[in-house]
Amino acid sequence: MKNKYLNILKYLSVLLIFFFIGKYIYININELKNIHISFNICYLLSSIAVLLFYSLILILIWHFITKKNNCNLNLKQSIVAKAYSNLGKYIPGKIGGLAILFYFYKKENKPLKDLSVCVITEAACSVLASILFFVFSLFFIPLPVFQKYRIVAILLLIVIFICINPKILEHIINFILKLAKKELIKINFTYKTILQITLMHVINFFIFGVSIFLFINSVYNIPVSRFIFIISSFIFSSLIGFLAFFTPSGLGVREGMLILLLKYIMPGSMAGILSITSRILLVTNDLLLFFIVFLYSKNEPTPKRQNYVIPNLFRNL
Repeated sequence: MKNKYLNILKYLSVLLIFFFIGKYIYININELKNIHISFNICYLLSSIAVLLFYSLILILIWHFITKKNNCNLNLKQSIVAKAYSNLGKYIPGKIGGLAILFYFYKKENKPLKDLSVCVITEAACSVLASILFFVFSLFFIPLPVFQKYRIVAILLLIVIFICINPKILEHIINFILKLAKKELIKINFTYKTILQITLMHVINFFIFGVSIFLFINSVYNIPVSRFIFIISSFIFSSLIGFLAFFTPSGLGVREGMLILLLKYIMPGSMAGILSITSRILLVTNDLLLFFIVFLYSKNEPTPKRQNYVIPNLFRNL
């Protein structure tokens, strides 16, 4: 019963956030009259293609992680498992994607405890990469409001490279798990491997940024000089959305943060519209990836709900 009320509260929070975003766009709608908006289908299609490539690289990073932890499937199975599990995040609650992912690995008799470590390591490295990318980008964004934080950025860069140490990362993760009353983990990856995973995410964020830059330019002209700012804004807002545990998939929180950042380089009404339409782009990408993989692997069995097995670490998230 408690979880039911929490879920209701989460979705009410999302609706409230989107209400204020919609209200903000409505109040500033007159700005759109003075904005030159032109639709470029080539940019849009290129954006979708690059975003699919980004998603494929994410799967390859996941495959690399599981291989290093000796619990990997073959590459085709990894692609299928991750593409299916991507849609699971849209199921109410936070374990839909994990349930699907663990189904595929359990079917191949892979140790689920090792897989749990891979899931957490992937998330931790992605968070570290997000912070690293955003902090590093502060040195290249010419806006005064960001330049004054460069000293803080240097300190954060040092902290990040310290946190990449597996022992330190393990202590941080287990501290969080302990607070959440979850099962503790042991990270067997080397410093080199954690660094490789983190840097792979950083490079892939750049690919993600290219897609977003093309998407924005399909409706609103943004100069190349704003490229780093665009990438950093989307990555940072996605990170805030990821950390916002009270909303599913960061809905609303990500969009709100994105508006605050994009307002520095474009009218607020356009920032609001782009923040919402970019979410539609990401959902479309997940659906396209799923259907492409579905056609690619027609012979793979579709996971059934009764076969889901979730380790104690992820129960009742």
